[in-house]
Amino acid sequence: MAVLRAKITAGQALRDVVLRGTRIRDPQAKEMGIIDVVCPGAPETAAEVLKLAEQLAARKWDGAVYSSIRISMFPDACMSVGIVEESDEEEKARNFASRL
Repeated sequence: MAVLRAKITAGQALRDVVLRGTRIRDPQAKEMGIIDVVCPGAPETAAEVLKLAEQLAARKWDGAVYSSIRISMFPDACMSVGIVEESDEEEKARNFASRL
C-alpha cells in the first residue's frame, strides 16, 4: 500500500485502484505522474534506463547521494519493499543503489 500511496497521489485515483481494482494504462499513468516514460517494450525500456543513467553520470552525481534522496522522498515505500532497513545511512544508500 505504501508504494501505491507514494506513486498515486490523487485520492480518488488511489481509491479507485485499491477499492475498485481500476486498471491504469500507460498513457494515463504517465499523465498522473506514476511513470515518467511510456515504452512499447523491454528493449525500449532498457534504452530509456541507460539514457537516464548516462544523464546522471554526465552530471557526476554520486550514487549514494542520489539513493539517499530517493529514500528520503519515499521512506514508507522503500521500507515496504525491503530497500530500507533499520541500519546506518550508508548501508541504506548502498542497499537502494544495488536495487536500481
